[in-house]
Amino acid sequence: MQSFASIAHVFVALFFQTGISTWTELITVFHYEQSVLFP
Repeated sequence: MQSFASIAHVFVALFFQTGISTWTELITVFHYEQSVLFP
């Protein structure tokens, strides 16, 4: 459970460093590729 907390902390830090717009873009692309590759 400790490792999960560490990973979550890293993701939160990256989230605030990169900005919300970048993450929204990545998530949109990820969902698009997922829907194309695994319909």
